[in-house]
Amino acid sequence: MCRSRKINIYVILQFAIILTLCGSATYAQGYEDAPAILREAVEQSVQKVLNAEDRGDSTAHTRATAEWHSIVLYTVADALHPREALAPSIRDIQALKNKNEAARTDKKTSASSNAPVTTTMVEKAGLPRILAIAVERGAVEQSMEGTNLTLTTTPYALLTLFAEDSQQNYVKYGYLGRIGVSGTFLIDEDADTTRQYPADNLEELNLRIRLLGDRSTRSGDFNAKWEQNVKPLISKRIEIKSELLEAVFGNKDEFTSEMESLKGDIQSHVRDYILQNSAKKEEVKKQELTDTILGHLKSRIYDPLVADELTLKEETKKLVKETVVPDIEETQNLLLEARAHTNDLIRELENSSLLTLGYSMQRFENRSDISELMLIYDRPIAGRSLYANAFVSLNHVPDDTLDEKTVRDFGGALSWERKLENVLTRNFSDRDISSITISLDARVAYLEVDEKVEFSSQLRFTIPIARGLVLPGSIGFSSRDVESNDQQFWAAFGMSLDVDKLIAIAQLSDR
Repeated sequence: MCRSRKINIYVILQFAIILTLCGSATYAQGYEDAPAILREAVEQSVQKVLNAEDRGDSTAHTRATAEWHSIVLYTVADALHPREALAPSIRDIQALKNKNEAARTDKKTSASSNAPVTTTMVEKAGLPRILAIAVERGAVEQSMEGTNLTLTTTPYALLTLFAEDSQQNYVKYGYLGRIGVSGTFLIDEDADTTRQYPADNLEELNLRIRLLGDRSTRSGDFNAKWEQNVKPLISKRIEIKSELLEAVFGNKDEFTSEMESLKGDIQSHVRDYILQNSAKKEEVKKQELTDTILGHLKSRIYDPLVADELTLKEETKKLVKETVVPDIEETQNLLLEARAHTNDLIRELENSSLLTLGYSMQRFENRSDISELMLIYDRPIAGRSLYANAFVSLNHVPDDTLDEKTVRDFGGALSWERKLENVLTRNFSDRDISSITISLDARVAYLEVDEKVEFSSQLRFTIPIARGLVLPGSIGFSSRDVESNDQQFWAAFGMSLDVDKLIAIAQLSDR
């Protein structure tokens, strides 16, 4: 009896698994060998569906046929021509420019190295274009702790309140993005400390002016090279593809009517799928919708054409066999060439140097405020980022009783940063390619007050956890503290949001 029950349960489980697999991929087994160019066109359309669904767009299902004519054209060509003639496709060239912005790690988003609580020891030369927000908390051997809020922006951000943040406006007013302003505010404090006004919580004010370099893909230099080397290739591809689509779909006949019917059926299926499977993970929905659409294409276009059951004019068949496939190959070659040029331009951009002049003013309650002048240099070397700082800080009102001088200290700092793959952002598809960064920082300062050298070092890391959102942290050591003359250990952590990245990722989502 027990054995019989086990067998029954085993059979039921097998049957349930088969039903589950069949139910989740009704058409998945229909077009497994679809050409790469066709599969990628369908995947891109499905991604547009999922992006629109994320935004709550009730017409998200219509995005499934956003590239409808191209999808049909590739299916017809596959049915009427040898498979090996269809070259692999590539991703949208324009998206590479947005990905470059989303992947940047060279911008100052947190409090400066002088702030009482900061994860920064060595300043970075890049500046946020719109806005960056950072909250940092830390402790020094449990004797001092606090939480800072840092807001960073540029005059260019003010322009975007009245004008579109477009390529044309960036080229025209890009100089406004070379100036960065940030303020660091104390947002928690000891119980015995009272500050009457919010402005009293301002701990530090920073001004940055980027003197050399621009790593934005919106820069005038980058886009001049883009217009010269890449845009003509894309324009030629569009022209060829338009001629192909006009030749196949230009006349209304039985075939085009069937394609319109299939288009409506696919949109209806996608709409029903979205309503019934909203709780599934994005990657699962993308795979199932892609397989389903490919299955429809095979059962309604590919198989009938191969069996000669779908009416297609002889002149159209001849056109597809003799002209369409060779022209598709040419358009793909043009895209491959455009992609290669774009990657070369982005690598050149990433390996360019940045030089920034910085000024910071730090406020104190019981002693003189301090101003610091800094030169910040950034140069990628052997796939790593090297940041170098040279600085001098000045006492506003030197205290003669403490033998203070106008020059408080001067010195330099170096940071060697490496990027690592971030497994946490894999669920963001290909829209966010932010990396984990780990850096080893060192700083040397000569203190005029007692003519001694202070050495500090820290290990710093940043971990992207969501689109545009990063967790920075650091642990460090200083050979001596200005106030106590003792060695100091510290730890700090925080959270920062780069609005530039959010915009770049949103633009990727819209594509």
